[in-house]
Amino acid sequence: MTVMFKGQTGETRGNRLLTAMEADSRARIEPHLEPVVLELGEVVCDAGGLLKHAYFPQGAVLSLLTVLENGSAVETAHIGREGAFGLFAAMYSRVSFNRCLVQFEGGIVRCPIELLQSEFNHSDHVRDLFVS
Repeated sequence: MTVMFKGQTGETRGNRLLTAMEADSRARIEPHLEPVVLELGEVVCDAGGLLKHAYFPQGAVLSLLTVLENGSAVETAHIGREGAFGLFAAMYSRVSFNRCLVQFEGGIVRCPIELLQSEFNHSDHVRDLFVS
């Protein structure tokens, strides 16, 4: 279940990827950031799911799992405050190739994919951040 932090506004502090963006990009993105709390073990998106938001952990840790043909899953990555889940969707496709779940509870902000797609398409700096 997604619950908003009381009294907190969406801000880029706390996530290193958002903080690394140029001021102009941050200014366009920040008003659209939505703070959320996701519970331990909650599935953010399943493999093959359509993403509407990218998720930027500010204290939470997300786990990416590759789902195998037999239905079992292998953990392939962790995402903390240095990154985000859903950037591939923002760049190329809205479909998630991995299952993403909450490994450690904490703060997260999410941003609409369309806004990040626009920044990716119009800012060399954002494109370089997302790809490197």
